[in-house]
Amino acid sequence: MIRFLGAILIMLLCSTSYAQIYKWTDANGNAQFSDTPPKQGSFDTLNIPTTPSPSNISAPPSNNDEAAKLRQQKLLDSFEQERQAKEKIQKDLAQKKEKLNQTCIQAKDYLRKLKVGGIYTLDAQGNKVYKPESERAQAVERVQSSIKQHCR
Repeated sequence: MIRFLGAILIMLLCSTSYAQIYKWTDANGNAQFSDTPPKQGSFDTLNIPTTPSPSNISAPPSNNDEAAKLRQQKLLDSFEQERQAKEKIQKDLAQKKEKLNQTCIQAKDYLRKLKVGGIYTLDAQGNKVYKPESERAQAVERVQSSIKQHCR
């Protein structure tokens, strides 16, 4: 008796579950799906297989499979190109930021030199010829304005 009940229990556990799916159109014209039929009105019973058929499992790859693989590879390639483009943009931005930082350092250094000493040029003999104080003040103002605008 125990073996008989055990066999029935195993058969019940191994059986596949199957539920009906019902389709109908509601008053608003929308398609509705449910595992219980509607209380009123007409409906269709859908037959949906729960397991794949053996012919689909062992079928050789078709042209559609190859086309899907090709589309997938193209998509992967485009994602890779996009990633590389973003990396290049980030690298270029980092280089521009570093260059701007170096320019700011040079401008601040030049401003310190302007505040300490005067502006001069060298004549033909190599002697320093200092420019008037008004030109130095204008240069200081120009460099300070540039630093405020470009340096952070």
